Amino acid sequence: EATNAGYGDLNVTLSNGTHNSTMNGALTVNGSMIVSGTGAAVHTFTLGGNAVIATSVVLGGTGTCTFNTGANYSVTADSINLNAAGKILTANASTITLTGSGTGASRPFAVAGTFNAGTSTMIFTGTAASEIQNTTYHHLSFLPASGSPTYTLGTAAAQTIRANGNFTIGNGTNAVTVTAAAYNPALDIRGSIFLLAANSVYTKGTGVTTFRSGTTQFV
Repeated sequence: EATNAGYGDLNVTLSNGTHNSTMNGALTVNGSMIVSGTGAAVHTFTLGGNAVIATSVVLGGTGTCTFNTGANYSVTADSINLNAAGKILTANASTITLTGSGTGASRPFAVAGTFNAGTSTMIFTGTAASEIQNTTYHHLSFLPASGSPTYTLGTAAAQTIRANGNFTIGNGTNAVTVTAAAYNPALDIRGSIFLLAANSVYTKGTGVTTFRSGTTQFV
């Protein structure tokens, strides 16, 4: 169990065996955070309060590493990178806010491992052009903090982005464009789509968009 005193950079690396690390209270990291294992480690890091990480959260190393948001604590970070198989983000019902921007390897959310979305809300607030990881989300929101950025859905051709909950574009104030026209991913929307301002723009691609829900959906 670790206690938060406010960290510069935080590196939690454990070796062979099964390890569980839990924060005692909120977590503040003024730099980057790395959760990793060596050898055949099985390492789970669980939040004990809300987390604010100034730059990146990276799950790396060998073995299995899990970042668990605990009792639905919120996470705010510039970016999150699950950089290999066996790197897992378990989001429960948390709100995860990614403030960074970027494309390619610099995109704010990169998943080569596993994202367990649960009933979480993923919010992208970056203020510059960004690519959005193909994966399954629950609620997915594009709410730039300022400027008028373009968020490009997908990172390559022949991908699918799924939202088990709502798909929200715009915060009612800042202009934003979300485009599917670059990589033409298939979109699987199981909640509702909300465009919350006249300056929120969605540009369709040639990929199939599917709406499916057991209840009424709103567009």
